[in-house]
Amino acid sequence: MSTRGTYRFRQRYLPDVTIYIHHSNYPKGAAGWLYLMLEHPSKGGAATQFIRAVPEAEITTSHEDHGDADYCYDIEGAGAGAMVTAYKWDRDGENRKKVCFFAGTLAAFADEYLSDEEGYSRFRLVRLQYSERWFNAKTAADYLNEQFGPLHHLKVWREHGSMGPGAANWDGQVTCLKAVVEEFPELMTEEIGEFLQ
Repeated sequence: MSTRGTYRFRQRYLPDVTIYIHHSNYPKGAAGWLYLMLEHPSKGGAATQFIRAVPEAEITTSHEDHGDADYCYDIEGAGAGAMVTAYKWDRDGENRKKVCFFAGTLAAFADEYLSDEEGYSRFRLVRLQYSERWFNAKTAADYLNEQFGPLHHLKVWREHGSMGPGAANWDGQVTCLKAVVEEFPELMTEEIGEFLQ
């Protein structure tokens, strides 16, 4: 039997978007869908990222328009720090009502329902030079090595001799590099160590 569910995404400056998935929407399944979105970020708001990460997802009208749904989830914001309110539909004859069973960050939701899964990597808030970002081991490694991530900048600047220690941009990228590897020491490499000396 399928466990149907809906996900309503609310983000500032964007209209609400509700998404329907036909199966696996019990709490652990929903945490898995949302975790996929976090591990595979893309352009666009959270709803767009969710649709790109979860092929089973399809846009729908609202939670209430799916009388056969067992669960519904409200996600407000973006990333692992987004707030999730999770409900189970309680049926009493012809009537049904939403009963809240979880309210907290998406990171906490994933921790609660996926922490015992093989390959699960907890999201943590990392303070970078001028901002904070949520990472797990995979997304932290992606960030360090992405096209315009800290390692890219430092390698290019070192190769061309255009910037070095003491320059504000250089020191800013080193600060970001250091913050990530302090939180995820398993990402430390010899090359990163050279930049942190």
